[in-house]
Amino acid sequence: MKKTIRVIIAVFTAAFMCAAFAACDEEKTNEDALVKDIFEQMTASGDYAQWKSDMKDAGTTVTEKLDGDSIVFHAESSEEYGTNGEFAFKRDGDYIVYTPADKDDFSGYGFAMEILRGIAGHYGMVYREATGYLAGATLMDIEDKYMIIDEETGVTKLFIAEKWDLSALDTMYINEKALTYTEPLGEQFANNIVQCGRIAMFSYGDANHVQMIFMERGAQSSDITYQSIIAAVTKLQPKGYETFLTEFTELKEASGEGYKVTMELDKDVASEHALTAEEGCSYVTVVFGEAE
Repeated sequence: MKKTIRVIIAVFTAAFMCAAFAACDEEKTNEDALVKDIFEQMTASGDYAQWKSDMKDAGTTVTEKLDGDSIVFHAESSEEYGTNGEFAFKRDGDYIVYTPADKDDFSGYGFAMEILRGIAGHYGMVYREATGYLAGATLMDIEDKYMIIDEETGVTKLFIAEKWDLSALDTMYINEKALTYTEPLGEQFANNIVQCGRIAMFSYGDANHVQMIFMERGAQSSDITYQSIIAAVTKLQPKGYETFLTEFTELKEASGEGYKVTMELDKDVASEHALTAEEGCSYVTVVFGEAE
């Protein structure tokens, strides 16, 4: 289940007893305080408010509440196949845990991603880097303790005990596994979106003419962008890709027979596809062929 969710989405005698009870009470207070702040960080987020609004537009009304050491969502949908019911995420040691009534019901995953928004806010993490890490951990075969999904029961666990170590983002790129469901280009127009770690790729076109945009979260594109470009071009196989793979040996502006590489979000490409450069991100545009 975990793999299915991320290529198309994770863990005390009289005086002594008095002291022990006091310690337990204090621990309980600390647990509640952590969950409470995660809840408050989540609900204060404008992105969370937008998500609820989008859900409502799609026919599902979502409300949320803090219940001791649990965060509980209630969903009510007017749609035949909409999301309905309660989704409770309860603190269990280092994790906040959701247990579905049906292991094959993936509805709780979306709520888990909103819980993650609160965890990111509490620890000062960048939410999109955390979600990128979760996707990349599976695609790069990295053992992940931060989000654990039991394949047999569907139980989902999010780590909340401390700030996540996201240093592996520096080595995550769009690799062959990330491109599993991406087909080589043909005569028909195709639109592809692939993400792994800090890298996202957007491509528009066919084998004769394709525009590829690579976005990396950070001020300057790095080797993980280069590796992603090579993997993506190898998989998409636009006309002239063999020459490109031979000549494009480092990340820099380049042009050759049938291709051009620009170290920015090309303005014409951005305008054509209504794309806007995101602050704090760097871009590389790769174009094969010319529009007819």
